[in-house]
Amino acid sequence: MNPTPDHNLELPSGPPFSLSSTEQNTTNALDSSHQDQLNRLALAKAQVELTEASLKVQIAKERLKEAEQEHISSRMLNLPHRALPIKIYNDGLVWVAKYECVEGEPVVGRGESPQLALIDFDHHWLGLK
Repeated sequence: MNPTPDHNLELPSGPPFSLSSTEQNTTNALDSSHQDQLNRLALAKAQVELTEASLKVQIAKERLKEAEQEHISSRMLNLPHRALPIKIYNDGLVWVAKYECVEGEPVVGRGESPQLALIDFDHHWLGLK
């Protein structure tokens, strides 16, 4: 079944279809309102993305800080004064941290407190002084 054109149909006469100025203003107002709404949505989306990125940066900073603390803690656990049987005493003037070596001279650290004596001992043991 082939549709055959109906030659009896007439095309509408008159000027082409156009919107009146009132209808155009309404359409423009709707387009403007729609565009404003799209702009607000785009801004809200950008703010959410910025917040997410900021949170990711904060999390990364916290993880880095935790890793640094773990590194420091592991280094503190491996200090010579923790691994060796150190004698700590006050000789009347300062605190002394002393390790009696089986061979050679003892390694000694001195300080105004037990902690400072241990730090000084570690420096001597590691050859930093």
